[in-house]
Amino acid sequence: MIGSALALALTTVVLLTQPAQAAAYRYWTYWQAPVGATAWGFATQGPATGVPVDGAVEGWSFGITTQSGSLDDAPSTAPDFARICAGTPAPADGKRVAIVIDPGPVGIAPDGQTPPAPTEACIVAAADASGYDVLRAAADVRTEDGLVCGVAGYPTGECAPVLSDSDA
Repeated sequence: MIGSALALALTTVVLLTQPAQAAAYRYWTYWQAPVGATAWGFATQGPATGVPVDGAVEGWSFGITTQSGSLDDAPSTAPDFARICAGTPAPADGKRVAIVIDPGPVGIAPDGQTPPAPTEACIVAAADASGYDVLRAAADVRTEDGLVCGVAGYPTGECAPVLSDSDA
């Protein structure tokens, strides 16, 4: 009895001291670049609550990542409000927000699907428009349980699946 209790205790200690494996997901990650920024930052709040200001750049990148994201998962195009919104005058009662939508490389696409080309747009929106409002102004959006699952029809049939180690 004592031997089996000791074995159970040792097994528990060994299991608890193993490094944790971070789950990998294939999903649309949300990025932001404040006014004047030249690099992406992983969004610290969701697109429904984040309200970008005039001159900001919003980014969406489809990739395989952990929930916290890493700079490797950011859109492949650097945020550049001046270039994307060149020629779009500032509205008197709204804002301009540049958006970059990067569907990621072919190698991570769900089986049988091909990612569309990356897109950029300058969105003129109400002053209180959220990041989600800006995304919806740029493309059709499919959501499920509060997650952005598809942008501009990509991908179809999945929503942030947990991937096996071999897929990730």
